[in-house]
Amino acid sequence: MAPRLLLLLLPLILLLWLNLICVAAIPKCCVTTSKNIDPAVLRKVVSVKFQSAGGVCEVDALVLHVKRRRICAHPAVKKILTKMLKGRRGKKKLFIIGN
Repeated sequence: MAPRLLLLLLPLILLLWLNLICVAAIPKCCVTTSKNIDPAVLRKVVSVKFQSAGGVCEVDALVLHVKRRRICAHPAVKKILTKMLKGRRGKKKLFIIGN
């Protein structure tokens, strides 16, 4: 009885495992970007990642990480962000990934 039950459960476990792997492999891409981002939000940025249109994603974007949120910004926002955060002395440095 136990081997038969194991034979029935094994394919289900395998399908569940494969499903988890496939879901984790899907990239989170920005579809649209915004140039108008509130300066108060820009001051709270913890890290920035550059999303390139040449890869899996279709749009060039700056992915701004603010607490538990991701904000898709236009690449032109990088100039504003660097000017704004230049005076961040004594505070945590901004972590930029990519270009």
